[in-house]
Amino acid sequence: MFKGSVYKLCGLLVLLLGSAALITLGILSGKFFMLLLGFALLVWGIAGLFRFHFQSIRKMTFMFNSIENGDYAFKFTEYEGPVSDNLLNLSLNRIKNILVKARTQAVEQEKYYELIMNSIHTGVIVINDAGNVYQINQAALQLFGLPRLNHVNRLAVIDGSLRDLFFNLKAGEKKQTSFSNERGVVHLAINVSAMKVRDMSLRIVAVNDINNELDEKETESWIRLIRVLTHEIMNSITPITSLSDTLLKMEGSMNEKVREGIEAIGSTGKGLIGFVESYRRVTRIPAPRLRSFYVLPFLERIVTLIRHDTADRALDIRIGVEPEELLLYADEDMIGQVVLNLLKNAVHALQGRTDGAIRIAATGSESGEITLSVTDNGCGIPPEVAANIFMPFFTTKANGSGIGLSVSRQIMRLHNGSISLKCSRPGETTFKLLFS
Repeated sequence: MFKGSVYKLCGLLVLLLGSAALITLGILSGKFFMLLLGFALLVWGIAGLFRFHFQSIRKMTFMFNSIENGDYAFKFTEYEGPVSDNLLNLSLNRIKNILVKARTQAVEQEKYYELIMNSIHTGVIVINDAGNVYQINQAALQLFGLPRLNHVNRLAVIDGSLRDLFFNLKAGEKKQTSFSNERGVVHLAINVSAMKVRDMSLRIVAVNDINNELDEKETESWIRLIRVLTHEIMNSITPITSLSDTLLKMEGSMNEKVREGIEAIGSTGKGLIGFVESYRRVTRIPAPRLRSFYVLPFLERIVTLIRHDTADRALDIRIGVEPEELLLYADEDMIGQVVLNLLKNAVHALQGRTDGAIRIAATGSESGEITLSVTDNGCGIPPEVAANIFMPFFTTKANGSGIGLSVSRQIMRLHNGSISLKCSRPGETTFKLLFS
């Protein structure tokens, strides 16, 4: 197997012995030419031995330098040299392939963990001691409303105190903070843990939106209450209406006043059943059927419906979509119900005005968020009313059911979005839908 290398080594040894013999004869005979030739052969032999010895080391050095620089494109020849060189080259190529495989698996695993991080609703930020963001998921970016975050200094764009808080976070701490952005006031719960990766200290910061958690608990409580109440009311009302219908169908004479009373009981009971059925809608919202659709023609269809219902009124309704080809991935019918409800509320707020105006705006951000807002120039919503507008059954309309905005909020939550009252003052009221 090592025959080629053995022959080469033997040849070098013979060359060295011959050069030594020539040098010796040159010294003894005093012949300068023989002495010079002996020294030349000696240098040649030593150089050949050096090359023979360090050829493998040079190959390995080349391989490790290439790997260190991220270059895995090299390949040593395996079948064109002596057997021993081929065996060495084959081994070095095997080492390279093992390292390439390990590197590929590490990249795939990193992508896997990144996919998991982006699938959870909790914001996760990994920070080193210098404030550099080592890793961050989409949920955290959406909470802060930023397209990217490479360093905690970037948080100063939102709030300087927020940057200082993240700089000074320590492992094991639990904190709460709040800041204001285009969504309004955001309340955060922060939990911190620590780890070490390749001798680098890292802090893992978990961030949750307290408002969303509280809203979800409140909504769940309302749904449970509505289910219990509607069940009990229906169980009590249905037999009464059924009995009144039976009595009215009975033959024979009946006192007129008694008949009128029974009819009143029956009609009131049926009206109450219809009333309860309308509230059951709050607890029966189906899962959205998501698909992509263009926002501009969608809004134009909704506005056409509103214009038809308000043909006798002078309303200036305008739509602005940026970009015009903006796409929304949602349940078109459900979102249509939300937007239609907001427009109806805006129309109601403009009653009695001759200069009524409604503005509908939709925009997309670099981070993929889509914002849709409805603004009217009505009288505004008083603060004491604004605090309760999303509460089920709360209404200021004479014939209102009080479930429109409550249902709208549930629909937006099913889309992982939100609905909020962005601005409310005389001459300007804005509701905003945010799709993450």
